[in-house]
Order: sequence, then structure tokens, then C-alpha cells
Amino acid sequence: MTNFAENTIQLKNKFVSFLLLSLLLLLGSYSFASVPNETKPTNSTSHFSNMPTKEIDSAFYKSNMVELDSIYGQNKIILPKYQLQILIALSYFPELKAVKIEFAYKKIKTT
Repeated sequence: MTNFAENTIQLKNKFVSFLLLSLLLLLGSYSFASVPNETKPTNSTSHFSNMPTKEIDSAFYKSNMVELDSIYGQNKIILPKYQLQILIALSYFPELKAVKIEFAYKKIKTT
């Protein structure tokens, strides 16, 4: 392969990693959070309160983590702290099974 082709593949892998990590952070931030009923928005005009949500049973996924890892964890370098969330996110994208992905953690400044 030429240098250009190798750089293109590396860039594609980094982009896919970035997208998956972003999805992972969103999934981890919103799907696993438990909100008591009295703090849920009651405004009927709120767009997000009317949208359907999917609750993820983390106990089910934890009990099947070995299977998830054997199916979706191949060719992946996964951060142990986020292993469950990463494997759940990858299970929604079976086309990424054979793609080599390295997950990285980086602190970022936010406003």
C-alpha cells in the first residue's frame, strides 16, 4: 500500500473511533441514568419528553459480557472502565465487527 492509502485508512479508523466514543458517551450519560418521576419534565410542549426512549438493562448485558466481547470485541482496544458501554454500543453496529478500533480517553474542556 502507498503511504496515502495507509494514512487514509488510519484517518478512517480514527474517525470511526471518534464516532463510537461519542455514541458511547451519549449512551452512558443518558441511557443508564435513573431519573425519579417527580423530576421528569411534565411540560407537554417539550420536544424531548415526547420522544420514545429505549431503556437498556445493564444487568442483562453484564451477564452476557463474555459473549459480547467475543462477538464485538475482536480487533478492538477497549478501555476497561468503559468496556460494558463500548460493547453495548458496538452491538448496534455489527458492520464494525472486523474493523480495528482503538478507544482512547481524553479530557476535554467544555463550556
